Amino acid sequence: MRGPRRRWYVPYARQTLDVVVLSFRPPYRPPDDESPALRLETLGEAALLLAVPTTSPLAGRDTVQLSEQSWIASPGSSSDPLLGVWPGLAGRPRISHTARDWRTVLYLVAAGAGITTVPTSLSAAVPAGVRLLAVQGGPVERRRMVLARLPGPASPMVVELARALRQETARL
Repeated sequence: MRGPRRRWYVPYARQTLDVVVLSFRPPYRPPDDESPALRLETLGEAALLLAVPTTSPLAGRDTVQLSEQSWIASPGSSSDPLLGVWPGLAGRPRISHTARDWRTVLYLVAAGAGITTVPTSLSAAVPAGVRLLAVQGGPVERRRMVLARLPGPASPMVVELARALRQETARL
């Protein structure tokens, strides 16, 4: 049985932020049920890759099959899985470290502390010492990036930010 529907950070955005960039995993549901509904624009979709240390035996391969590994993840909640662990992984994953931001997670991978998942959209941010690999033998995992803002006319700053995000997402 699932718990109550989670309300992302978007209710706070209604009072303090002009625009929010969200990442969704399938099934792609609206971020909240507040009224008025947020204006959503899909920026793009990205496949999920595996980030491994370049010193790992896995780094010499082009693709990998998931096996018993030490994972680096972001803390989850009771209703959400850990971010950074391959979705649908059989059994209970072995979590070696947790961190709240991508930069820390990726530097832990570079240091050889474990492996994690990374959307292709973050490939330019991968530090030295990390190699990205495709996963073989399972469904392709995708993430959708969405720009959310309040309804109504957008300020010139929001229009320019949205344009820059669309352009950068298309480049990736």
